[in-house]
Amino acid sequence: MSKIQRKSGHAVQGADLTPMIDVVFLLLVFFMVATNFVEETQQFNVELPKAEEAETVKEEQTLSVVVHKFDQEVPADERVIFRVNQEETKRADLFNDIKKVVDSIKDLKSVVIKADKNARYQDIISVISCLNALEVENFNLAVMGN
Repeated sequence: MSKIQRKSGHAVQGADLTPMIDVVFLLLVFFMVATNFVEETQQFNVELPKAEEAETVKEEQTLSVVVHKFDQEVPADERVIFRVNQEETKRADLFNDIKKVVDSIKDLKSVVIKADKNARYQDIISVISCLNALEVENFNLAVMGN
C-alpha cells in the first residue's frame, strides 16, 4: 500500500483553529452588544419631583413590616422572619397580625416594608399580598443592612 503525499511533501500537523476563532468572534459580538445595551439604559436622566409641602406622618398612623433574612439553620416552627410594628410574627400569623394593626389604625397614612438585603423575595411578596388582600394599595419599600 502506498502513502499519499501532499504536493508540499510534509504531513499536516496541529489542531484546527477554525472552531476556536468562531467562538472568539461570537464572544466579541456578544460583549459589543451587551456593552451598548448597558450604555443605553444609563442614558436616561430621571428628575425626581421636589416636595413643596411635605407632610409628616405620626408613628401612630404608620404600619411598619420588617422582613428578616431567611435562616435555613433555624427550625421552621421557631423561625421569625417578620416583625409587624415591632412585634415578632411567623408566616402563618402574618395576615392576621397585619389585619389587626390595619384595623386598629383609624387613619392609616403610611405602610413601610423594610427588607434585609438577604431576605427572600418570596417573603417580601407575601407581605405585599397580605396588604393587597386588605386593600392597602399604597406602601413604601425600604432596604436595611449593609
